[in-house]
Amino acid sequence: MEGILRPLVRATTEGRRVQRHLTNVLEAQCPPDLQVELEEIVIFHDMPPEARIPDVTVFARSGKDDRTNSVAAGQVILAVEVVSPGSADEDRRVKPGEYARNGIPHFWRVELEPEPVMHTYVLTDGGYVNAGVFGSSDRIKSVVLGWVDIPVSRL
Repeated sequence: MEGILRPLVRATTEGRRVQRHLTNVLEAQCPPDLQVELEEIVIFHDMPPEARIPDVTVFARSGKDDRTNSVAAGQVILAVEVVSPGSADEDRRVKPGEYARNGIPHFWRVELEPEPVMHTYVLTDGGYVNAGVFGSSDRIKSVVLGWVDIPVSRL
């Protein structure tokens, strides 16, 4: 089997808590044609096999078989990474590039230290551009994802 071998880095307890809270808030707000999942496998290519597992993923329900734990990158609307000490460089540099190359329109990165801060990006001309940085007293709102309204303090 071909592909890229990547070490599995488990998120911290705080990171997993943020993943869960963000998933719950997004799920409560998203339109019925979208689905929100923790650690859904996002398939970039079948051959050679290439995939990532974002911490939180929002994707189109249509065409998704709930008996699987994967979704094609073309169905993904938003990929979120919560920065973990063991994967910080990948979360900040490598994963956003892969998500952008595979056409995922929105990417968010949650930094936990010294306090939670959400960095939001939108895909423009093949790369991500900053769409806003939100601190603990802010609300994450998106012009493009008009259904999103999340107080960072709830993360």
